[in-house]
Amino acid sequence: MDGVLLARDAQGLDILEPGDAKHAVDIFRRDGFVVIANALTSEQTGFLANGCHEVIGEILALDADRKGNRGDHRYSFGGSSLTRSQLHRPEWQMLLDVPVVNEVVSAIFESENYVLRAASGDFCLPGAVGYQPLHSDVQGWRDDKTTPFSSFHDPRRQLTIRDLPCPYVCVNFLPQ
Repeated sequence: MDGVLLARDAQGLDILEPGDAKHAVDIFRRDGFVVIANALTSEQTGFLANGCHEVIGEILALDADRKGNRGDHRYSFGGSSLTRSQLHRPEWQMLLDVPVVNEVVSAIFESENYVLRAASGDFCLPGAVGYQPLHSDVQGWRDDKTTPFSSFHDPRRQLTIRDLPCPYVCVNFLPQ
């Protein structure tokens, strides 16, 4: 593991530092996700946190009862915007050019030709009793009732979503 710092937290989670896209891709392909610490500088993290706080204030000013737009005390930044995105904000625009993210996502797709699907995020307030756990928005077909809109279905039943290249990657930043 030349050039990579790897740490394990108390739960045994591999946490990488920027520097080795190949190792990040290996973990992503093994686990379905990868955690990279210090992708943003402290200045970038502060800039993003301030922008989040501003947008949170705007959202909460319209929701005195804290009903949320994702459930009680739960909110989506995208769901609060007519564009379903926050790309009109410079804090979210900054996230489009984070070198380690571009390097790892390009390595996952084995190409620099990928498309941004959304730029939003979620937040919960104290009092939220539920939250969305780590999950995939793309699943294999199960049946008409339980399969989500963005699912893969092979009518021949020879392939599953796991047999295909990764269709998209979600990048999350924790600005706290």
